[in-house]
Amino acid sequence: IIEMNTPQRGDVMVFRYPGLGPDDPQAGTDYIKRVVGLPGDQISFDNQVLTINGVAVEKRPVGLYVGSGWGREMTGSMLLENDLPGRTHAILQASEFGDPRTRGSWTVPPGHYFVMGDNRNASADSRYHLNDEQGTVPLDHVVGRVVLTVWPLSALSTHPVPAVPFDDPRLD
Repeated sequence: IIEMNTPQRGDVMVFRYPGLGPDDPQAGTDYIKRVVGLPGDQISFDNQVLTINGVAVEKRPVGLYVGSGWGREMTGSMLLENDLPGRTHAILQASEFGDPRTRGSWTVPPGHYFVMGDNRNASADSRYHLNDEQGTVPLDHVVGRVVLTVWPLSALSTHPVPAVPFDDPRLD
């Protein structure tokens, strides 16, 4: 993890989970998700289609996912390439029709970020209204950017690091 200046769309970041309410025992736990929406963005998700500011995010089938260990339960899901503006990454999609609770439209407020997991059908993310009606992550909950994925070992990979490090004083 490296400190962040300003999260960018497509970054994989670590943040302190805001929780689903004041009594959520998971509040404060470190979570890892991909930044999808930036402050001011209009985000919608319906029938497995992610739209950012009125433009559907393109995705292409790669094949069927075959998991092992903890990932075994997702075997048979579609492995897709997802094209966030400027970043291509893999996502898993279990069916064309996801959980109806994940459908909706959101406006990302100033100082907040809309995050989604790459395992779209099994991710506690902004679609589940993490901390408020918006479901967004406040900047002061951001811990840093993921630069290396080591688990599972078969998916060992690096994440691009921008030239400008995250150095917002609120992250201290």
